[in-house]
Amino acid sequence: KTQDPNRYFEAVEYGYGIFTGEHECSVTGDSSVLDKCVELLKNAFSLIKAKQDKSLSLNAAKKAQIAFNDPALTRYKDDFINIFVDHLTDAANYGSLDAMNELYNIYKDGVVVEEDNQKAFAWLLKLGETGNSDAQLQIADYYSEGEFVAQNLTGAVNWYGKAAKSNAI
Repeated sequence: KTQDPNRYFEAVEYGYGIFTGEHECSVTGDSSVLDKCVELLKNAFSLIKAKQDKSLSLNAAKKAQIAFNDPALTRYKDDFINIFVDHLTDAANYGSLDAMNELYNIYKDGVVVEEDNQKAFAWLLKLGETGNSDAQLQIADYYSEGEFVAQNLTGAVNWYGKAAKSNAI
């Protein structure tokens, strides 16, 4: 029988409820319960990684994002940030447009990761190549203005043309 990562997530939610006192229990507030939740989360993430599925990878990234924003999990924050970026990258590489857009934004704005204009632009290009008209228009603007990349008016015209064909302008 194939293991289901959603069952791990359910176990984590229940375990976290024990930790926070949502479920009346003698071990409420016990950090070992929290450690077990983290272990279960990591098991779920490993299963998802093996499945190579864009929606599962995107879901894993969202779960990791919730985890690194949770004050109770502060000591695991860096682990969960790495897991977030890793699964988001997987989802993008499997074709998730939402993940490509999220990677563009986090690298552009330096949110969660160090700002990296080259990586941001690379993800924007991948998104633009899928036919995303907003991305195509943004790429054209960057080439026109010389932002993120060297000014390239020929490139700008090319991307404005793609955006026009996609009805963005």
